[in-house]
Amino acid sequence: MAVKVLFETPSGFAIFHYDGYKLCHQVDSEEIWADFVDPDSAADEVDLLEFKTFENKVHVISQSTGVSKELATMIRDNLKPRQRLAVGNEDYKSIIEKELNISCVCDSATAELMWGLKIQMQSLLPPENSDLRNEDYFPMSTGMYRFLKGHKIDVEPDMMVTRRVIKLASLMFECDCRVNESRNTLHSVAAHIKKISRINTEDWDLHKIAVALKIICCPEENNAATQQWFSTQHLRKLKFDAPKYKMFLKEASLALYDEVHHHCDLRFKAGQELTRLIKLAKKVDVEQPREAAIDQDDLDGKKIYPDIDPAILDELKEYGTVISARRLERQVPPTLARVDELERYTQISSHPLHMMNKPGILSMDIHPLKDIVATGGMDTNAVLFDRLSGQILCTLTGHSKKITSLKFANRGELIVTGSADKTVRIWQGSEDGNYSCIHTLKDHAAEVEAVRVHATQKYFVTASKDNWRFYDASTGSRLTQVGVEASGQEGYTSASFHPDGLILGTGTTDGSVKIWDVKTQSKVAKFEGHVGPVTDMSFSENGYFLATAALDGVKLWDIRKLTRNFSTFSPYDSDTPTNAVEFDFSGCYLAVGGLDTRVCQVANAMIEWNVIRVLPDLSGIGKVTSVKFGTDAKYIAVGSMDRNLRIFGLQSCQPATQDKTVFSMPVLAPEGSQFDAKQYDNKSKELLQQGDTEEFLSLYDKVCESFDHMGLQENLLRGIYAYGFEKPLAIQKRGIVPFIKGLDVIQQAQSGTGKTATFCCGVLQQLDYGFVECQALVLAPTRELAQQIEEVMRAIGDYLGVKVHACVGGTSVLEDRRVHASGAHVVVGTPGCVFDMLRRQSLCPDHIKMFVLNEADEMLSRGFKDQIYAIFQLLPSKIQVGLSSATMPLEALEIAHKFMNKPINILIKRDELTLEGIKQFYVNVEKEDCKLDTLCDLYETLTITQCIVALVYFPPNFQL
Repeated sequence: MAVKVLFETPSGFAIFHYDGYKLCHQVDSEEIWADFVDPDSAADEVDLLEFKTFENKVHVISQSTGVSKELATMIRDNLKPRQRLAVGNEDYKSIIEKELNISCVCDSATAELMWGLKIQMQSLLPPENSDLRNEDYFPMSTGMYRFLKGHKIDVEPDMMVTRRVIKLASLMFECDCRVNESRNTLHSVAAHIKKISRINTEDWDLHKIAVALKIICCPEENNAATQQWFSTQHLRKLKFDAPKYKMFLKEASLALYDEVHHHCDLRFKAGQELTRLIKLAKKVDVEQPREAAIDQDDLDGKKIYPDIDPAILDELKEYGTVISARRLERQVPPTLARVDELERYTQISSHPLHMMNKPGILSMDIHPLKDIVATGGMDTNAVLFDRLSGQILCTLTGHSKKITSLKFANRGELIVTGSADKTVRIWQGSEDGNYSCIHTLKDHAAEVEAVRVHATQKYFVTASKDNWRFYDASTGSRLTQVGVEASGQEGYTSASFHPDGLILGTGTTDGSVKIWDVKTQSKVAKFEGHVGPVTDMSFSENGYFLATAALDGVKLWDIRKLTRNFSTFSPYDSDTPTNAVEFDFSGCYLAVGGLDTRVCQVANAMIEWNVIRVLPDLSGIGKVTSVKFGTDAKYIAVGSMDRNLRIFGLQSCQPATQDKTVFSMPVLAPEGSQFDAKQYDNKSKELLQQGDTEEFLSLYDKVCESFDHMGLQENLLRGIYAYGFEKPLAIQKRGIVPFIKGLDVIQQAQSGTGKTATFCCGVLQQLDYGFVECQALVLAPTRELAQQIEEVMRAIGDYLGVKVHACVGGTSVLEDRRVHASGAHVVVGTPGCVFDMLRRQSLCPDHIKMFVLNEADEMLSRGFKDQIYAIFQLLPSKIQVGLSSATMPLEALEIAHKFMNKPINILIKRDELTLEGIKQFYVNVEKEDCKLDTLCDLYETLTITQCIVALVYFPPNFQL
């Protein structure tokens, strides 16, 4: 679907016409950059519709003035009804949608398009007096970065590159496309080689297959260039078996080899040149921010911006005096968590807030008046989470890189976020609980490392490796800034305000801590002693102590004696940094985050501060990045490098929710030498009747003895009988009818009892075969089971003309895209692959009306819970859910409660199965030599009709 593009230039705005196909498909959007490498290809992609210059471009479109009449007319004249407008700025998107009621798109794909338009602005917009020259450096597009990373070229996502680098990357991309044109043919060649010469070709790339093809066609040649690809054994085998490959036409095969070899060789040479140029580009990318900082700041590190307004200084001073006086009167609140309570803290909840493909919570803050936790992640999003309800309130999107720091401001009405994209955003809260971006600050020339809010809640500071800056939170205006010193080795990595707001502490890259007078922006002290960058710092509430963290651990400083480091403790080894330090509001406790989370009791400068509780990093990664105390230290919120926010506290303090149900799990016999299916059935029934589960789940006992009486389509019945079924099995007698009625169904029976065919029949009955879009999605725990389900679905639905596709690992992503584009009624796959296709928008979920989880207990035991939850979030809200499982663990019941609508439970007991329950035994044979005799004894004692004997190795002269 074609879209119009609003492109901002230095002097005005242009509107282009663009084929919107690639904007709608994630995989294709990553290739947009390659279409704009040279002027001719760019001209083929976009058409210029209109271009206008504006004398005062600032007021043409802004949050305060809206959209000017001239620009509004320009947009409306070029847009057709219901056509979308692509814009390169989230602020523009919200303004245009609000003012003009025009649907806009602004995402990662649009950013790729805007990058391409900027690169070719001179050729696409001759009237624009652009200052972009061939030798200029450009930011690397995301698609180009991922492409080069895929080819093992050492690039960074935010580095600057030249046009030469871009053209070489495009040459590599074109070579890839030319080689991939022969993919199917070469894969067929590889299959023949595996079949005829018995050589495993699974790990061969296309170039190696093409070389093998040449050896087969010309076995008499002794070319060293081709021989280096293969071992001597494989080379001999290919040449010896050459006469067997009669299906390969020599001339066509050699032409194919020449084509593939030429482009692979060209790609290799381009990659070599790129590697050389990338080193130069990295050097420029490192030096440019430093040069910009030197240009903006005096060499002695003093500010060049004017002093803060005297009225603001008076306000800061007066507020600091009042706060200082109040602090002397403040007592420890009686509701503060006691030491013995903190000693019993454990994890009480875990919440997956951020994206799975970019896990990691880097920063955190808690609303000053409400129990709302804000987290900033590697996925470029900030998430607001209501701890009491356990719900995500809203997600703030707009940054292009990870969010390194965030803080509530103005008593929670504002949120300030800092990012590695070198910008700071100010978000305004609304009555409905959502936040919208009202200011985007682009003053820094390096990543924003820290955002800290002043005690007045009206002002905030941002720290970066170029300088620290002081802002007005409501207007976003910069009041002053202080740059780095002339040595250039002390960029700022962390910051913290003293509780009075009159002192600012900053940590630097060289391990030193600087103390600043906020009123004069002058440095009053410098603490040294840390090893490595100072990662975090926190002032105690009484204003006496400062805790700083770095690679070597935590240092405690007495602010009353500006040079005194009275304590240092290293909780981890020398290679494990301490990432976070945080005093609670009472000043009685200090939390330290690194390999784990440690809570210390605050004492004084003469007494050692004892660790009273160690909370493990349950993510398993061992990298806690942020720690915050809740009100009265009643809980501790912890973020680490997975996607989960973890809450630690006492179980009695866990917030209760109305729909919460606690289930007990069936306990199996401790021996484990056998599995009693009847005992499990009884325990499962007991489990399903506890709490309010009986109201949620209803057992279904209606039986239909024949397929003919189930109301199935005639062609479906033909497929069932052709597949070999004569009469329904126990699970099919009860499970097919409720599923085709549209009910949510839980099928609980042992493996191998016909559950797969049951939901296949239910799905096939409800499909609209005249509409070729994905209408049913089936998840399976393994690739093999997914492919088996695909085969069953195809076989039973053979007379219906059903289109089924298996989306599993080890297959071509391009083939998956092609199949989904052409259409399939049913998609079967493993959770990881299906989620990836949904995330990339290669699989459209809009028309899915049935979702089946096959062998749910097995999927959950393999750790797919987060992916299953993520898939549910991407599917339509009104969807029929089927769940089949041999057992019913707690996680499966949680899924049923969260996502299923009054499901019915079909429980098949052991005595109802035509397949008898399986009992497992083992014989412990200590001596290796006795195993064969034991096996013979078993054959003489028992009647064994079938047997599998597994051997680790095959002994000489062995006879069985």
